[in-house]
Amino acid sequence: MRRLKNIAIRNLLRIVFLSILFFSVSIASAQNKVVVVPLFDDSVNTGPITRVLSIPPGAMSVNNPSAVITKMGLGLQWKYNYTEGAHITIKAPDNYAGGDVKFSIFFATTTATDGIVTFFLRPTSFDPGGYLYDPGSFGGASVPVSGKTGFGNVYQQTFVIPASLMAKSWWDTGIQRVGQAPSETYSDDVIVLGAAFEYQATK
Repeated sequence: MRRLKNIAIRNLLRIVFLSILFFSVSIASAQNKVVVVPLFDDSVNTGPITRVLSIPPGAMSVNNPSAVITKMGLGLQWKYNYTEGAHITIKAPDNYAGGDVKFSIFFATTTATDGIVTFFLRPTSFDPGGYLYDPGSFGGASVPVSGKTGFGNVYQQTFVIPASLMAKSWWDTGIQRVGQAPSETYSDDVIVLGAAFEYQATK
């Protein structure tokens, strides 16, 4: 009885394998070629597709030398000060479908002090032949922080940048700490570990 059961299982597995092979491979007999057809294809996805573009801290421009931001092994060590910032300039993704863009800053605290960390942005976009200008500040929800484990606890602050600011072919984003109460009360250094753009894509 067990032997018959094992044979039945093997036969079922053969049927499953042949079914997968049938649907994933088509034979173009005229060219005498085997064409592999993927079982899953983003091109058949009719809903919105979310893509994430990560920015390492080393890709952010800072003053050199800087009295506020120091490049280190973990990332950018950032003092409680608004007078200097970091800058990210990238080509807008080719598959950007338009719409608002989420921007996140991933950072770690350096002490066990309780408080609030608050960054703000200066986001805009440009086309070649345009000009550089200060687009003004753009805020997001502050992040409460407390305690310390290991080298520091990690947090994330997220902003939603309106589509109107990201409509051109190059994205330009300045980042600064508020550096003063009551909007920011954590007065110790933080370490920025990275950032990310999250956007709706065509593919």
